[in-house]
Amino acid sequence: KLLKQLNMTEKQVQRWLFKRRLREVPSSMYKFTECSWQLLFYTVSFSYGLYALWDKPWLWVTVNCWIGWPKQHIDNDIFILYLLELSFYWSLLFAIFFKRDYQKKDKNEMIMHHLVTILLIYFSWACNFVRVGSLVLVVHDVADPWLNIAKMLKYAKYQMLCEIFFGILIFTWIVSRLVVYPLWVLNASAVEIHDYVTTFPAYWFFNGLLFVLQLLHIMWTYFILHIVFEKLRTGTIEKDARSESDSEVNDSSASEDISSVQRPLIEQRNAVSNGVSLRNTIDKVNH
Repeated sequence: KLLKQLNMTEKQVQRWLFKRRLREVPSSMYKFTECSWQLLFYTVSFSYGLYALWDKPWLWVTVNCWIGWPKQHIDNDIFILYLLELSFYWSLLFAIFFKRDYQKKDKNEMIMHHLVTILLIYFSWACNFVRVGSLVLVVHDVADPWLNIAKMLKYAKYQMLCEIFFGILIFTWIVSRLVVYPLWVLNASAVEIHDYVTTFPAYWFFNGLLFVLQLLHIMWTYFILHIVFEKLRTGTIEKDARSESDSEVNDSSASEDISSVQRPLIEQRNAVSNGVSLRNTIDKVNH
C-alpha cells in the first residue's frame, strides 16, 4: 500500500536507503579535521610530558621509579599531565560509543586500549605508581603525531609526503612500542621493582594491564607491517588498517549520486496522503 502511495518500486526504495546510508560515511574533510585535533593533542601532550619529565631522575634511570616508594612526592606538572591524558582518553572512549560515524575495524581493541589506559591512570595514581605511569604516557605519545600527519596527508591526496611520514611512523612506532616500552617501562615494573617493593595483589593487576597494552602494540604492529607489505606489492598505501571498515567512498561522486536519487523522491512526497514523512514511510516499507 505504501509503495503505491509513494509511486515507487521496492527496488527504488532499497536504492534510496542505500544512498541514504552513504550520507553517514565520514567525508575526507571530516576525517582530516578529526586527525588534525588529535595531532594537536598528541604534539602538546608529548612535548609537555617530555618537559615535565626532563629533570626527573626516573626518566634517565628507571630504578628511581621505586626508590622511596610509597612516600614519593608528586609534582604539579605530573599532576597536570595525568589530568590531560585522562580527559583525552575519556573523550576517545565516549566518541566510540556516541559517534554514529565511528567505523573502525578494531573498534573492540580500541575500547580495550582506552579502558586499560584509563584504568592504568587511575590505578597508578591510587597506588602512587605515578613515576612509571608517567613514563608509559610519554612513550605512548611519541608515534601518534606521525600517524595523524600521515593520515592527514593521505586525505589531502599528498601521496608521496604521506609515504614519507608513514616511514617515520613505522620507525618511531617500532622503537617506542616494541623496544623502549618493553625494555624500559616493563623492565622497570616487572624486574627492577622487586629490589625495592614487596609485591602485593594490586601490583599484579597493574602489571597485567601493562602487558595487555604490549599485546595490543604487537597486534597494531602487525596491521602496520601489513600496510608495508601492500605498499611493496601494489606500490601504493591503500588505507589505514584501522580506518573505515567497509565504506570508503569518493565524496563528490557520492554526493551527486545521493542528490540524483533524492530529487525524484522529494517529488513523490506529495503523493503521500497520510502526512507521514518520507523517511518514516520508507523505514516502514523496509521493515
